[in-house]
Amino acid sequence: MNTYIFHITPYDLAFLGAICIGFSFVLQLGFAKRSNQAANRFLSLALATMMLWLLWVLGRDMDLEGYFSHWSWLPLQFSMASGPLIFFYVLKTTRPEYKFRFEDLLHFSPLLLEFGILALEIKESIKTGAATYNTVIFHQLNPILQLLVFISVSTYVYASYRLTERFYQTLKFNRGDRHRYELRWLRNLLIGFGLLWLLWIPFTAADYFYYQHRLGIYAYYPLYLLLTIIAIWMAVVGFLRPGLSVPADAPSFLKPSTPAELKQKGIWLKKIVKANCYYQDPELSLVSLAEKLGLTTHELSRIINTVLKKSFNDFINEFRVAEVARKMEDPAYDHITLLGIAFESGFNSKSTFNRAFRQMTGKSAAEHKNELKKERPSYNLTRHTQFAAIISSQQTTPRWSFEKLNRNFMVKNYFKYACRHIARNKIYTAINVMGLALGICGCLVIYLIASFEFSFDTFHPDKERIYCIDASVTGASQNHEPGNDHWNAVPSPMPDAMRREMSGLEKVAAFQHYSPRVKIKKGNKTVKTFDGSPGIIAEPEYFDILPYKWLSGNSKTALIQPLSVVLTQSRAQIYFGDLPPDKMIGKRITYDDSLTVTVTGILKDWNKNSDFNFSYFISYSSINSSFLKNQFQLDNWNNLDHSSQELVKLPVGVDPSQIDAQFPSFVKRHLDPDPHTKLHVQLQPFTGIHFHRDYGGEGMKADLSVLYILSAVAIFILLIAAINFINLSTAQSIQRTKEIGIRKVLGSGKKVILFQFLTETFMLASLAAGIAVVTVQPLLKLFAAYIPPGVNFQIADNSTWLFLLGIVVFTTSLAGLYPAKLLSSFKAVSSLKGEPNEKIGQKGYLRKSLIVFQFTISLVFIIGTIVIGKQLEYMQSQNLGFKPNAVITLRSLWNDHTGKMKVLAEKLKQVPGVNQVIIEAFPPMGFAHMGNGMQLRGSSEQPMEASEHASNEYYVPFYGIQIVAGRNLLHSDSAREYLINQTAVKALGFNNPQQAIGKLLILGGW
Repeated sequence: MNTYIFHITPYDLAFLGAICIGFSFVLQLGFAKRSNQAANRFLSLALATMMLWLLWVLGRDMDLEGYFSHWSWLPLQFSMASGPLIFFYVLKTTRPEYKFRFEDLLHFSPLLLEFGILALEIKESIKTGAATYNTVIFHQLNPILQLLVFISVSTYVYASYRLTERFYQTLKFNRGDRHRYELRWLRNLLIGFGLLWLLWIPFTAADYFYYQHRLGIYAYYPLYLLLTIIAIWMAVVGFLRPGLSVPADAPSFLKPSTPAELKQKGIWLKKIVKANCYYQDPELSLVSLAEKLGLTTHELSRIINTVLKKSFNDFINEFRVAEVARKMEDPAYDHITLLGIAFESGFNSKSTFNRAFRQMTGKSAAEHKNELKKERPSYNLTRHTQFAAIISSQQTTPRWSFEKLNRNFMVKNYFKYACRHIARNKIYTAINVMGLALGICGCLVIYLIASFEFSFDTFHPDKERIYCIDASVTGASQNHEPGNDHWNAVPSPMPDAMRREMSGLEKVAAFQHYSPRVKIKKGNKTVKTFDGSPGIIAEPEYFDILPYKWLSGNSKTALIQPLSVVLTQSRAQIYFGDLPPDKMIGKRITYDDSLTVTVTGILKDWNKNSDFNFSYFISYSSINSSFLKNQFQLDNWNNLDHSSQELVKLPVGVDPSQIDAQFPSFVKRHLDPDPHTKLHVQLQPFTGIHFHRDYGGEGMKADLSVLYILSAVAIFILLIAAINFINLSTAQSIQRTKEIGIRKVLGSGKKVILFQFLTETFMLASLAAGIAVVTVQPLLKLFAAYIPPGVNFQIADNSTWLFLLGIVVFTTSLAGLYPAKLLSSFKAVSSLKGEPNEKIGQKGYLRKSLIVFQFTISLVFIIGTIVIGKQLEYMQSQNLGFKPNAVITLRSLWNDHTGKMKVLAEKLKQVPGVNQVIIEAFPPMGFAHMGNGMQLRGSSEQPMEASEHASNEYYVPFYGIQIVAGRNLLHSDSAREYLINQTAVKALGFNNPQQAIGKLLILGGW
């Protein structure tokens, strides 16, 4: 006997159990004699197709081909028949009289396609010996077949759902309410099965877009299991439930009654109608009352007509008129209008009430009310404006008290009714709230980014009198196109020269950016080391322009002496711990191993955003007293370094144009004596530095146009959310017509209903804002790589809460006003009859326009997202011409004259795992580069700006750069040879790279 070992997973066990249970119900549904056996047989076949398909999945997962060859040839897949079988089961359930016809077999014709594909798979399996699910035909045709199965089942399940809806519609008015919910179980199961079936879309989309078809069939097992459970559930309920019952028109056991019996029945009928208040049902009819009493319509009509000598309407209206008269005499109903009492007593129209009341009492309802008013003067039948219609006996209290109490009561009720409506319509509320929450959350994120960017350097005193220097060359740009090439720096001697030669300047402060390595020593021993931190070398006037609070030291003298430094409190605590500020004075710090300075002041940190938030300030006189004089050449007008910057403060009343007028002569004296110079120097506002990359130094600056675009996007997001709310509200308005009608009958005016719906919108918007507040911080963390550092949601920030309040009010006004106005304009009579309002029945240009606008903006965003995604994918996958992966760049000294970098490179080569080490100025993918003018020797063309990268002969093989012509650099101690790229070849005028070999280049500045 052969022994077989199967590798079974928990899913396999679940599938096996489901198959056993499923086939047991297949047999019971197919052969058990029930009243609905014909319908059950269709359900039995549908369940059988699912179980056979699940058996095929189980056999494939357990690899039965290794134990039972050719088992995959078995025809176990009848998926194309599942949808039609479910449809015919529902059809026979809702219409038992339906007979299956020969032409109905066309619904099952797609099975021929499925069998044909199986035949092709078996044919290939015979040739190759592989299982059918491992053949090429299977992998080519199965995705198409699965798509067809998905479409087929989706279509038939939806058609089945429509059958149950039509079944309800046919029973709604001619069979009463008792049978309306007999098929609720089937309807709910069809919805559940359909929703689970639609999950195939996100599963397949994830497999295609994110996993490139690598998920396999195993990822769908949870979905298969859930679908199987729903199918078995449907089979269990269908088997246990009896066939659909249809009420008979006349019970067979009833016999004609004698006159005495009829008289007793007449007395019994009056008592039971009055006791059970059947007359209060405005939709009461002879058929519905007969059903409630368990009589036939003929028997009930005979009792009313023969014994009571009345028509059915007169019989019922007697009870209603008596009920109206009783309530008119009861003070508890004084707050309800006559028409409201009539509707509450069972009347369904004003005309029927007036006619019946006059017929029964001989007077109108108003006349009867006036008689009661004479007997009880406190009863007031007259109508009053606004809120007075709700309370008839308003004169029993002083007018001021009434207005105050009634108004408070109504405001309280607004919120109470809004809470009830929200709780009663959970799905509608969830969709509306989530749509608004997403819109508000997006607006809140953009607001936080914009407010963060606009908050830079807005806290400085006299900020409107502070300026920086902007020098630019007119007619030149970095791309050699018309424009201005901004220096974004000043020559080092310029601040001192301006201080001496230009008038109208209150303060001038020069500073140099400096980010050295830091050592804190104790004696000769280094106890702490730090890499470069943001700091500057500044003149003492710097603190006159941008003042700080001094915890220790003096702003006038702290930076006078060379080799002195001022620290912020946070930086000082990093270096020296929790010493008091006074104890930190005199401490020594070493920068770049050679510059030892003494602490002369401690500053309190700014708690605001600034582009000048430096942590240490070295005295400007330290430059000429240390090695820094080689790096910062204070007397060289031709040296232009981006680290060299200048701030200027003007006296009160001095216009910057007065200073700008002095710059042309200043430029001729020091920068360019050419009378036709293109160099232009002017003052730029200090407050605009954060949004301009052309002046004020480099740093994390923002783009003002991007902020405006983001603000526009925020408005569009909120607008789409509001439009979505409007569309959902107006779509649901038909369900609230009776509510509005009853409110108007009870005396609610148009303004009251308007405020009620605005209150609901306000509560929904507030709830959405609360969800947005909860989710904004995780969202900021999720997209931290794309959001400027420092952007966060602060609960204590009043401006953020004011923004949220404004958003809620704006959303309430924008999204709630139109639906509220539309709903409040419904007519009471039409609303109570369930008739659609005239305004809804019109062409609805506004609503259609809103829907079109909503979809247009959504498509613009979707297309924009796809385009940006494609651009990012292109940038990430584009061949850069060199290998950027597995490369680590180490920052080095700008001018290394000691040869330490070569020693470090040799040491790094000995580290295990390090393949290559090179010394370079900048990597090819780096932001910085050395810009030089380049032109052919002897050429009359203007020099073109080129990015120069300095390294040695190992640069090309290290980055895997391909040489298309010529050879690599040879080892040399000086720059004798150059490699240029193909773009430079074309820019120099060569037709092919080979022509450029051996040509002489001139490299230099402009």
